[in-house]
Amino acid sequence: MFLPVTAVMFAAARLAPRIGPRVGNMHLLVDGMAVALVGLVLLSRIAPDAHHFPMIAPPMLLLRTGIGTALTPLTTAGVAGVTPEDPGAASGLVNVAQQLGASLGLGILVTVFAAASRVSASDALHISAARAADVALAHGVAIAPRGSALFLALASAVVATVMWRPVAVDDEAAATGLEVATALED
Repeated sequence: MFLPVTAVMFAAARLAPRIGPRVGNMHLLVDGMAVALVGLVLLSRIAPDAHHFPMIAPPMLLLRTGIGTALTPLTTAGVAGVTPEDPGAASGLVNVAQQLGASLGLGILVTVFAAASRVSASDALHISAARAADVALAHGVAIAPRGSALFLALASAVVATVMWRPVAVDDEAAATGLEVATALED
């Protein structure tokens, strides 16, 4: 399962820079986030008796397609408008923010998973221990993507309200023929 999902994410990340100039990086970012959000919502519907193909593989492929598509415009936004002397520092800051966000998000979602699994197991006293473990696992696995979907929805709101703006041109730079991008192009 991991190889096809990784291949889909890699393909989406490789295609995004080619599609971005045609549709605009902001549209590519928003569309990628929307596709990832759909994948997370579908993944949150997992049940104890879920089969791999209809309940796990398609949502994972959607999730990775969305992430791969959104990665390039998000990185571009992180280094947009940086002076020619500072692209390395800006790129490093983007990478640190990604790593910190992933670590913090994973820690929060593992805590949510553990709490949801524990509550579900205690609620399943009238069934066998093996079935209770399956129910607890499925419940925890379904709750964690809901938390991820909430985080992604909040991130989408930030993109829509903070990042979605026209490109500003610095008057001094415009006089010398240089354009300074302060946001992604629409």
